[in-house]
Order: sequence, then structure tokens, then C-alpha cells
Amino acid sequence: MKSSLVYHYAVFRHKYKRLGRAFEFGVFLMGFLAIIELAATENDWVVLACFTVILSCLAAFVFFYHADEKRKIMPD
Repeated sequence: MKSSLVYHYAVFRHKYKRLGRAFEFGVFLMGFLAIIELAATENDWVVLACFTVILSCLAAFVFFYHADEKRKIMPD
């Protein structure tokens, strides 16, 4: 399942370079804003939500890394 999803995203990223790059930048920005919010808040629920977003973004970064490896071996 993971490999198939990585392959489909790699094909999407290869076909639509700008849109894929914008999506990855959006995930990066969301993680960065969660880190900033984590440093600025004292509410326990917000801290829990920030940790959840940060962990999800880290998982997405690993996913993007594997998709990028598959995309690099694709012919233009």
C-alpha cells in the first residue's frame, strides 16, 4: 500500500511540478507555524494539537522523500 501511494504521488509530482512543490511547501509551512504556535501558547489542548500537526508533517516529509527518490528515476 505504501509503495503504491508513494508511486502515485511521484507520478503526480513528476507531471505537475509546480503544484506538487506548492503542496510540499504548504506542508512545510504548516509544520513551521505549528512550531511557532507551540512556543507561544500555554494551553494544553493547543500544545497537543501542535504536536499532532508536527508529527503529521514529519511523516509527510518522509513520504515526500521516498516519492522524490522514485521521481528521480522516472524518464522525462
